[in-house]
Amino acid sequence: MAYSNWGARVYRNNERHSNYEDESIIVDGKRIGTYHAVLGGGNILLCGYKNYPVLFHINSESGELEKIDLTPFESCDGLEHKGVIDGYKFSARQYDDNRIDLELEEPCGTIWTSTCGYGYGG
Repeated sequence: MAYSNWGARVYRNNERHSNYEDESIIVDGKRIGTYHAVLGGGNILLCGYKNYPVLFHINSESGELEKIDLTPFESCDGLEHKGVIDGYKFSARQYDDNRIDLELEEPCGTIWTSTCGYGYGG
């Protein structure tokens, strides 16, 4: 699904999961935001908004959603982010000025992937 001219397709273990496309993140009944792609089912969420990555950590004790600064994980050209947090491996690569590929591997081995950007999606 897509809204406006921006959208995404989300896959978990190579199976499409459209319910993670244009999805809102809700914490304690409050909508934090809507993203074109939401990857993850644990305490780390990798999201795509337009052609930008957004990484969140859900605090297991408080249940609060914390946005993670991606600057320390940025490549020299600023177009790629890679790292490992709490056993979750993530990568985000921007290209063509309006697209981004996302990947999140959970500690259990589940792999989430997505492409999102302008003119893309359902």
